[in-house]
Amino acid sequence: MAAENGTPLQFVFWETIPADRSGYTNTIEFYDLLPRYLFGEQPADKSSLAREFEFAGTPYRMTVTPAQFQNPDGTETIAFPGEREQIVEDVIRRLSIEQDRLKLSAATQRVEFAFTIYELQKELRRVNHSLSRAEIKEALKILHRSFFEVTKQGTKKPMVSSTAFPLLSMADSSDEGSKHVLQFNELVAEGLKRLHFRPIDYERLMTIKTGPGRWLYKRMVQRFTQAGGFLSYDILASSIARDSGMSERSRWRDTLKKVDRAVKSLEEAKILDSFIREERRDEKTRKILDVFYTIYPGRDFCRDQKWANAASNEAQEDFARISGQAEADKFVIVPLDEARRLRGQKRAGRQSPAGGSALPLFRKNQS
Repeated sequence: MAAENGTPLQFVFWETIPADRSGYTNTIEFYDLLPRYLFGEQPADKSSLAREFEFAGTPYRMTVTPAQFQNPDGTETIAFPGEREQIVEDVIRRLSIEQDRLKLSAATQRVEFAFTIYELQKELRRVNHSLSRAEIKEALKILHRSFFEVTKQGTKKPMVSSTAFPLLSMADSSDEGSKHVLQFNELVAEGLKRLHFRPIDYERLMTIKTGPGRWLYKRMVQRFTQAGGFLSYDILASSIARDSGMSERSRWRDTLKKVDRAVKSLEEAKILDSFIREERRDEKTRKILDVFYTIYPGRDFCRDQKWANAASNEAQEDFARISGQAEADKFVIVPLDEARRLRGQKRAGRQSPAGGSALPLFRKNQS
């Protein structure tokens, strides 16, 4: 909360999921598709990972450096974020959509989240990704200390140089109810502020068996902004490998097997109805150069994207009508009673009246 008697309007849209879609969370545009994780064994050379990827047709460079810290027993951990960290971050994101869980620092515009290890462990167990308290704490440290830097190709100045959680304050207590605080990455805060996020089926996400598969599901959610009943999605194995962060594997055939598993995991999770796999081979050696996938999403996925499109558009329209701003480029503080009223409308699935203000007029505090 940014003010004693108010809350950021953007937080209301972030945390308000209709009652009939309680198993959903939000995915952040761009940030959630960064190849920040290592899908595979930790490499012998842990100096850094250099990656190239594309987003919306624009090429980027990325460098990931490992987390490094000393453990209570005196041993040292040097590790890149992997599938475990991906899952922990997704669980934290899901918990953050609960009402009044996010806090905004008025001075710094930081978005912070308070939590307990117990609730993380409980939720991880519920979604069949159980971890010990020690494993959760280690995952949080890795997310806090592993730096990544993203730069547009052809430029020198990084867009962002940070960690998943730039601030992590862990209470010095063994009490499972002790509160800890983390700060979301600036790209998450920016996406939240500008309403650049979309709903995604969290329960289904947690059933996907591979890290690259979870990445591919998020990519599809972010790309299918005009989903219809008969749409397909075409993508190359090389694009999945490059953009998700699998391309550092030495043997191409091993990478192809991993991409195959990622696509099949979406079919197993009933996100896809089916897919067609077309191998592209060298004419002389018959070696597989690439694989072209034509992916056919299932009815539930298409239905979800139609709803997500409507929800995203409605959030933008409601923000403009309520705040009086054409663009969500600043956090706007609304009185608590007005926030409660809007939450009630959203959770009941009622849209704001067309042509009118969803809430009574109020002073437009900005932080």
